[in-house]
Amino acid sequence: MFQQLTLMMTVPPLLVLGRPGTWLLCGLPHDRIGAVILVGARWGLRSWAGRLALHPALIMLAR
Repeated sequence: MFQQLTLMMTVPPLLVLGRPGTWLLCGLPHDRIGAVILVGARWGLRSWAGRLALHPALIMLAR
């Protein structure tokens, strides 16, 4: 039980700090279908709606 509670309390803030969108941009291949996904991901991450949706305060409130 202690391990489960520890993981539940420590992993979400680390995910927020790790910026999964940035990892998506680094981890995808830059050819063929990966290039299409990268363009969409960049557009989504740079738009005002994407920034608002990924803001740490909003993510913490949504839990």
